[in-house]
Amino acid sequence: MPKLGAREKMVLVRSIAILHELLLVDSVWSGAVEEVNQAEQPDMKVAHEAAGRMDDLLTQAAEGAEQLRSVLLANTALLAEIAAKIGASDRLSAEQRERWLMHVQLAGGPTELVSSALEHIERESPREREDITAKLTVLAARGSSEGDISAATACNVAAMVAVASAAIDDWPLAFMAGGLAGYYCAQAGPLLRA
Repeated sequence: MPKLGAREKMVLVRSIAILHELLLVDSVWSGAVEEVNQAEQPDMKVAHEAAGRMDDLLTQAAEGAEQLRSVLLANTALLAEIAAKIGASDRLSAEQRERWLMHVQLAGGPTELVSSALEHIERESPREREDITAKLTVLAARGSSEGDISAATACNVAAMVAVASAAIDDWPLAFMAGGLAGYYCAQAGPLLRA
C-alpha cells in the first residue's frame, strides 16, 4: 500500500480530529435535545454548549476540506486500496461491508467518494449550522425538536473519517468509521452526487 509522508499525515490527523469530534458531539447534541424535550423544566446549558461546538466544527470541517482533498486525491491508488480493504474487512458485519461497498460504488469509485463527500461537507455545513441554530431556538421556546445533523452529512463525514484514518494506518478507527458511514448512508437513502 502506498504510504504518505509525515506532513500529509498531519493534515489528515487534524481533519480526522475535527470530523470525528463532529460525529461524537452530534451524539451528545441529540441526547441533550431529547432531555430538553422530555424535561418539565429543561436545562439548556448542554444543548447550547453542544450546538456551539457543532457550529465551530462544521465551520472547521468546511474550511479544511480543501487540504483533505489535496492530500487524498493526490493518492488515488491508496484510495482504491483503502476502499477495498474496508469493504473486505471481517471487522465489519456483512451488512456493514455491503453498505460501505454500495456507497463507494454509487459514488463512482473511491476517488469520486472522496470528491463528493468533501463537496457535500463544504456545501452543506452552512445549512447544517443554520438548522442547529433553528433547532436551538425552537427548544428554547419549549418546542420539540430533533437533534441530529442530516444522515447525508453524517454519512459523508464518517466516510472521510474512515478514509483518512486508513491513510494514516489507524485501521481500527477506519473500520469503525466505515461501518458507521454505511449505517448513515443507508439512512440517507440514494446517494446524491454533488
